[in-house]
Amino acid sequence: SRASFMTGQHSGHCEVRGNKEYWRDAPVVMYGNNKEYAVVGQHPYDPGHVIIPEIMKDNGYTTGMFGKWAGGYEGSVSTPDKRGIDEYYGYIKGYPRYDISFDYFRRASYKNHPGSFYMMAKLYINGFVGSKSNDELKEAFKYLNTAIEYGNVAAINAMGLLYLNGTYPVKKDINTAIEFFEKASSKDYPYAYNNLGLIYEAKGDMKKAFEFFEKSSLLDESWALNKIGEFYRNGIYVKKDMKKAFDYYNKAIEAPISTVSYYAFYNLAKYYYLTGNTVLIKDEDKAIKYLDIASSHAIEAAILLLYLYTEKYLNKKDDDLYDKIKLLISRIENNPKYNESIKSIIEDNLKKLKENKHINIDILN
Repeated sequence: SRASFMTGQHSGHCEVRGNKEYWRDAPVVMYGNNKEYAVVGQHPYDPGHVIIPEIMKDNGYTTGMFGKWAGGYEGSVSTPDKRGIDEYYGYIKGYPRYDISFDYFRRASYKNHPGSFYMMAKLYINGFVGSKSNDELKEAFKYLNTAIEYGNVAAINAMGLLYLNGTYPVKKDINTAIEFFEKASSKDYPYAYNNLGLIYEAKGDMKKAFEFFEKSSLLDESWALNKIGEFYRNGIYVKKDMKKAFDYYNKAIEAPISTVSYYAFYNLAKYYYLTGNTVLIKDEDKAIKYLDIASSHAIEAAILLLYLYTEKYLNKKDDDLYDKIKLLISRIENNPKYNESIKSIIEDNLKKLKENKHINIDILN
């Protein structure tokens, strides 16, 4: 479908006639005239078939594409940069290749691109490239300083995080961290507001915490919108207001998928649609929909959805429900928060469900 859209040809004429992929260490895939298979990815568009961005370029447009390419694996004759696309952000193969992205950022750094220094530092600090060795972290520290010199606000915030966590080569220093966060927040950087809010929340200063979270929320930052919703739902610093919390949660889920707070979906499902309240009537289908969206990211959502599906399965032995239960168990067990304590609680609650007993769904709150 993607190839037909790009080329304007039906699948009988198009070079790409299916989701043909090449896998590393697999036997050679003979498809068309292309025998390259050293890099994982999907079959490339035939360079002899003109595609939409090339037509746009020929007519004077600057082009961009964002999302998933899947029109040729990296290094093939058909990658975005070779097919008329000036700017591309997204997946080439369907999974990230940090080593190659680092190389591109390094090339950009030769042109003194501020963001490239920040991104190289981030890749080292997060361990996506290298092994987080002291030498690599020193290099990351240098990259951050260079990015800051060029005015990169994300690097200012990242430097604050280094001091907040005491990441080598700096020592933990909350006051210095605050200075960096304040510098970044002076440029209305929402994540700096969030970090300041978390610091003051940990100190018990809910007034300052709320003020910083609110500033971030006014910039439509999803996590902060969800956080303000939590303040109103629980009556933290502000008067408890379920309607305001509901509005903040809903605004949080309107954010782009790359930045959305999945806990906003969870909160809407658990505290509103699943039970109903003064704000709205119960809507279990919508609750399940939102929990499903959140379950890949929030273990709490996956656990709650597991209970709901298990209860339904016990009432009606349905193969589709059974498959969903297996998928949720896999998501839960692969979540970084999963541990023996959570496992024990889940097993106990599932046992109670089988015995038709009431369970506590607030196990992680």
